[in-house]
Amino acid sequence: GLSATDILKNFILGHAAKLSDEKLEVVKELWTKLITTLDGNSSDDFFRQYTSSLLTRKVTKSKLIEEFKKHYFKNVKEVDQLGEFLYAYGPLNEEDYEEDDIIEENEEESSSIERISIDEFLQKIVKAASIYKKITHLKFEDSKLNQRIKDLHDIKSFPSYIFLMHYLSEDHQRKEAL
Repeated sequence: GLSATDILKNFILGHAAKLSDEKLEVVKELWTKLITTLDGNSSDDFFRQYTSSLLTRKVTKSKLIEEFKKHYFKNVKEVDQLGEFLYAYGPLNEEDYEEDDIIEENEEESSSIERISIDEFLQKIVKAASIYKKITHLKFEDSKLNQRIKDLHDIKSFPSYIFLMHYLSEDHQRKEAL
C-alpha cells in the first residue's frame, strides 16, 4: 500500500494541479527538495513529528493523514478548490467572512489564521526537514548544541525532537537557552 508520505504527496500535488501548471511545477520542486533534505530519514516519521510540532500534541501514525489535512485546510489558501474540502467543510461563503471580521474587531487578540500559499506552506516543511536532519544527524554548527542533542539520542528521547524542531525553527536565542 501507499505510505503516509505518498498519500500526503498525492494530496498536495493534487491541490497544486488544480491551481495551475506553474504552481504544480513549483510544488513538485519543493517536494523533491523536501525528500532530498530528509536524506534517508523516514519521511513518515518526519511528517508525524512535524504535524505533532504544529499541533503541539502527539499525533499517532493512524491519525497522521487526517490531522495533517485538517491543518492544511485551515492554513493554506485556495483549499476550496479541493473537492475533499468542500465535502468536509462546505463552500466558503462571503457572509462567513463578514461575520468573522465583525467578531475580530471586538476581540483583543485576533485568533484568525492568516492563510498562506501552498508553496509557502511547503517551504516551512522543507525548513523543518532541514532542522530535523540536523537533529537526527547532529549537524548543527554549534558543537554544544550537538552534544545536548546527542544526550537526547542516548536516552531515546524522540518526543523532544518535536519540541526542538519547533523551537529551532523559530530561531530563538539558542545560546542563552543552553
